[in-house]
Amino acid sequence: MRAITIQPYKVQPAFNNIIIRISDTENIDSGTPHVSLDVFNGATLEKYTMRRNLRPKYNLPYNSFADFDISQRVKTFFYDSEYPLSLQNGIFYDSNLAIHYDFELPHVFSGYELWAVNAVRQIGESLDLESETDKFLLIAQGDLKKYSGYPLRIAGAAKLNGQTKIGRNKTLFATMIYVPIFTVDVLDTTDVIFFNKLPDELYSDVILNSGDKILLNDGNTVTVYNALKPSGDDLRYVKHVCTPDNPFYVRWINTLGGYEYFMFSHRQFEKRKVQNTQLFYPTIEDSETAKYNVNVASLEIENTIKVGASEVTQSEMLSLFSLLQSPKIQLYNEKNKTWEKIILENGEDLQRDTRSPLQNVELSFMMQKLYTQF
Repeated sequence: MRAITIQPYKVQPAFNNIIIRISDTENIDSGTPHVSLDVFNGATLEKYTMRRNLRPKYNLPYNSFADFDISQRVKTFFYDSEYPLSLQNGIFYDSNLAIHYDFELPHVFSGYELWAVNAVRQIGESLDLESETDKFLLIAQGDLKKYSGYPLRIAGAAKLNGQTKIGRNKTLFATMIYVPIFTVDVLDTTDVIFFNKLPDELYSDVILNSGDKILLNDGNTVTVYNALKPSGDDLRYVKHVCTPDNPFYVRWINTLGGYEYFMFSHRQFEKRKVQNTQLFYPTIEDSETAKYNVNVASLEIENTIKVGASEVTQSEMLSLFSLLQSPKIQLYNEKNKTWEKIILENGEDLQRDTRSPLQNVELSFMMQKLYTQF
């Protein structure tokens, strides 16, 4: 009999192995096993079939198995879209961060729905992302920095049963989220954003009274402050900061499957380098009147920029480390109000001094290719 003996977690990082094992426990020739995948990334539905021959286990022909690492296919389906799908007021599904798929083993099993997250885990870390919910997918800890006029859309991990509740300032504005990874905007008017785990009846009585005096039965009063923190919520205060000189605002997908942000500023070094020059040598009929005997057929311009920052905290350094591993880095174009892809130059590195509370950072990026007149 053919059966699935290893199957993935319901929510799992796409850049680790996602293994499905099919086993035969009887000596029955039922053909080459194959797994059919239906992948939906929020924009398109694509179908793919993987086939593997069963190989004997312990050299016993009636006890064979075939392993399918479907991550090799699933991780190619993340959709490079700048227009996330609005799920409800202020909550978005972003196919850059998570995709939905199901697999089928014909005549044995069908309809097992799964999610792959644009994330990776290291040795010793759990691959079961369904157990890591009700938190923001940020490596940098502490307050969020909000620059006026610059977008800040952060990602969070939600329960698939829809029981996740998100609040902004003193208002619960989102519930019933049925995707494992969502994004939410931090606005210029946002002072705090949080996951709420308190029962609804306590939320209305306690959270909305934060900072107010409450009359007790004995006639005394108490003032409720920061009532959210004892509930164990992931709460982030928002620090509204001035835009610095020469802003270079970058976001990237971190190893958790969310967006990380950093503002480089003050001074950048822009560089243009001529490379891959192709020459041609024309036939000279009259050297006395000729103007040249060599000319440029084509060339390319390498367009790079070196940026830096000072007084970078230890938490921000850990966040920047994930930039080196990121599959997608973007620069905010303030003029066009769009995110443009940039690439770290080959060989770039970061170093963190664990004994220094503040660090200096310098990185070089390849910008978009410059078109030439050749």
